[in-house]
This record gives sequence, structure tokens and C-alpha cells, in this order.
Amino acid sequence: MDINDLNYIKNINNKLYINNTYYKDFIKNDNGPTLIIKRNRIADNCNFLKNMLKRATNKKAIICYALKVAPSIEILKIIKEHDIGVEVYCEKELDMAIKLDITPIVVDGFYKPKSFLVNAIENNVLLINADSFNELSFIDEICKNKNKIQEVGIRIKIDKTSKMGIDLDSFNNNIEKIKNLRNIRLVGIHTHPGSNIRNVDLPKEHYSKLVQAYDIIENNGYKLKYVDIGGGLPEKIVVEDSIEERLKDIFGKFRDDKEITFIVEPGRFLVSDSGILFSKIHDVRDDENIVILDIAVAPYFLTTNSNFKYIIPDNLEYKETRKWRICGIWPTDIDFIPYEKLNKKLPSKFNKGDYFCFLNAGAYVMDRIEEYTLGDRDIKYI
Repeated sequence: MDINDLNYIKNINNKLYINNTYYKDFIKNDNGPTLIIKRNRIADNCNFLKNMLKRATNKKAIICYALKVAPSIEILKIIKEHDIGVEVYCEKELDMAIKLDITPIVVDGFYKPKSFLVNAIENNVLLINADSFNELSFIDEICKNKNKIQEVGIRIKIDKTSKMGIDLDSFNNNIEKIKNLRNIRLVGIHTHPGSNIRNVDLPKEHYSKLVQAYDIIENNGYKLKYVDIGGGLPEKIVVEDSIEERLKDIFGKFRDDKEITFIVEPGRFLVSDSGILFSKIHDVRDDENIVILDIAVAPYFLTTNSNFKYIIPDNLEYKETRKWRICGIWPTDIDFIPYEKLNKKLPSKFNKGDYFCFLNAGAYVMDRIEEYTLGDRDIKYI
């Protein structure tokens, strides 16, 4: 990705313009980073994915936005406008979805305390994907006390070393126990193959396990309603040309049951390329080839698995002449951008106070910008 890949940004006289407006006109905060989120880009991505799903399967398919990727009421408003549901993994996210009356809601997560489950059950979420037999019993107990019936899915463990989900052998050997839980209905299977998966072969074992779980459920007299394939879709800039075939391959693994509804839980696919993060240069140590930004950079580059691309918004056409080390504000030597993550060299000169800009910053940045900056921060929706 570079400036030519996003139709809402332009190079005018070597400077960055967003929606035909000089970028600094959007930045009101002079004492910390600014994250700009482009609403129309999210809307375009929602429409694109909905169209791809229609082309990839003749079955019903539900999109549930993975709210943890960018937990924002403003983004949820866009999601709701496009009739997309929400996948939540904590009570805070659930409350956000309930506040906007978004449906459907799918509850995932390894840790679901009682208050979270009670809130979900009382608000009639579509599906709770349970992570263990203990959790199934806990949900049943809550439902019994509330005189409710809750539809549930089972997260299938990818291998025995994973802490998440139920092992396939254990599921097969103990599925009869679920029949004694009168206040839940087993109607779904779920997996989550990972985040931003570019290699189409990596998630195949996940989906193979789901197919096996599908057969176990049907052979034990249950009628499956939902196949939840989780997230894992890469950023749109990575997969745009191949997503239809990727989805067809996934959906084609399951038997042709017209009553099955697929659930897809994209996060970064919908929001990544909507975000631009602006930081400032805090210091330039010329003799050491070190530039220090006013944010911590390690949390973005070490943990988000995102395809960030940087630009210098007031010097877009610089000649690549110098190899700088771009560092953040953490008092640790791990807080720098690895050279392999830098997509090109940098200008020969930087000045304190210059802006340093990251494209494709819509995913897993919103929460980190709250924590990993010393100054104020601003999130602006345009």
C-alpha cells in the first residue's frame, strides 16, 4: 500500500491531502498523536464484503464485525447502517452493541465472567460460543435461573496444546452430556484461525476440524444452524483480488445443507485501510541515525500483525537516501520499528516537530493509542 492505493488521499505539491483538504487542517491536537478514520472507506468495505459473500455461497451468510479490532461507537454506527452484526468478547463491547441496538450479536472469548453471560442472555444474543463443557454447564445454570433458553455454539480446539476450545475427541466422547442441559440448545460450531492470515493453506486444518465437528453433531441427533468460521480475513489491500475464491473454498468444505447459516467475523478487513495515524518527531539524534516519535511504536509493530506503511506527509516525494532507526517513547530497546517492517528508506534529513504518518492504521490502533502515548490523543472521524 502507498498513497496511490487509497482514493481518499492525494499528493498535491508534495504534501498529503485527505478528501482534497490539507491534512493539518484535520489535526487539532498539537500535543500527541491523531488517528483519522475515514467513514466512507469502512462503508465501502462493508458493501464489498457483502457482495463477495453473495457470490461465494448460495446459503445465508451473516457478517459480525469483530469489535475488539476497533472498539468505537462511531464505527458501530457505520456497521449498523449496513445491516452488519457484531462479535463481542467482553461486557464492555456487548454494552456498546446493545446501546446502538445492533443485531445479531455473537459472543466469543476465552474468559466470560458471570455478569457478561447474564447480560448476553438477558439481551437475547444470537449465539454464545462456549469454550469448554464447564462453560456450557455455567450457561445452562444461568438460563435455568432466568427461565431462558439460549442457543450456543462450540469452539473447536485446533490442537491439544491450545488453551481455547474443546478438543475434538473430547467433544465426541462427551457430547451426550449436553443433552442433560435443558436450557441451552447446541446449534453451532466455531473456530478462529488467527489474524490477518495471508497464506490460504494455514487455516485449512481449522476448517477441517469444523467439518468433523459438524458430522459429530449431526450424527448425535442435533440439527446444526450456524457454522461460524471466525475471523482471519486479511486486510482488504492484501486479499481484495482473491477473497471470492478464498470464501468459496471455505464454504465448499461443508455439506450442501440449505438450512445452514455461515457466520463470518471480520475485523481488520472492514477497518484497516480506513485509518491514518499521525505522530510527531520528538527528537532527532543525527549522529546515531535515530528518530524518536511521540508514541510507542512497538505495540503496533510487534503485536498487531498489520501491514502498516509510512509516509512523510510534508515530503511525499523524498529521495530514499538514509537508513534511520525509528524509535518510540518506551524506555526499552525493544521499542523501535524493525527494519524489515520499513517498506522503504527514509529522507536524509528530519526535523523535530515533523509529522510521521502511518497508513493502514484502522485496526488494533484505537486501543493502543489510548495507552501508549505520553501526550493527549485525538481520534477524528471524517
